Amino acid sequence: MSDEKPKFTEERTKDCENLMRPEVRPLLELSLDEKVAKSKEIIKEALAKYPKMGLGFSGGTDSLVLLHLALPLIPKDMPIVFVNTQHEFPETYAFVEKVRKDWNIKNLITVKAEQDKLEEFIDKFGLKTPEFTTACCNYHKISPMMKVIGDLGLNAFFVGLRGVEHEERAKETFFSPRQNP
Repeated sequence: MSDEKPKFTEERTKDCENLMRPEVRPLLELSLDEKVAKSKEIIKEALAKYPKMGLGFSGGTDSLVLLHLALPLIPKDMPIVFVNTQHEFPETYAFVEKVRKDWNIKNLITVKAEQDKLEEFIDKFGLKTPEFTTACCNYHKISPMMKVIGDLGLNAFFVGLRGVEHEERAKETFFSPRQNP
């Protein structure tokens, strides 16, 4: 077995890097310590700029790093939101619970869509089509998240993501406005 990355992964990463905004791209060259320091600066700036914030925690790598960096800086009552898509691996649910317990997070809010419409979306769009992905993510992820943001009256929301993973993520800035819920 080769340690080489598949060629398409390297090409996609390069494509994403080339799409990055000028203010974000230089961060790729920073050392880990510099990236941590810059991330903490951005978190502090967001906290100063937006009086009522929440933080998304999916149980994945990006949101775990964000949570780890943010916990010492954010208000203890800031809502930490886990969107239960109803289709996570059992290990993800167990990990979210372990982090909640081990890190003594008292304000974890779990939200989910009112119904599970996975089969309906498969029947309508077919599995693994762009239409399926959009409909399924919007219904099971985005809508419940936007609802809780609106219900809690949040004016900003922390999310962790890596720009080199997807072309749309590559276009993000530190503060990316979204439509109000």
